[in-house]
Amino acid sequence: MGYRSAVCIKCNEKAYKKLEKAIFSGEWRPDKVKRNNYGYYCIIYNWVKWCSLEFEYCKIIEETLEELDEENEEYYGFLRMGEDNEDIEKKWNDYDCLPYLVIDVSDFKDAKRIC
Repeated sequence: MGYRSAVCIKCNEKAYKKLEKAIFSGEWRPDKVKRNNYGYYCIIYNWVKWCSLEFEYCKIIEETLEELDEENEEYYGFLRMGEDNEDIEKKWNDYDCLPYLVIDVSDFKDAKRIC
């Protein structure tokens, strides 16, 4: 079956416009895309295989995030939480965009998400 992760990307509208093409171009679509009351978008993948070396959809998204690092006013935060407690990957170019997840430890598939 393979190793799975919960992934959340939180970004402002300018960053979302660039990410939108990347997240909907591949074979794997996000489980949810929502906009919060502060104008930030949350792109949520739950129970997904996430490896940019193996999967093209991950590579495209991660390359787009790298491009956002070089842009002005295109802010994002990325959080990937794997099945192991210590497998957490975070990156961001604006602290206000750093997403966080609340996980129901009884069943990883039923992650509760907060952006």
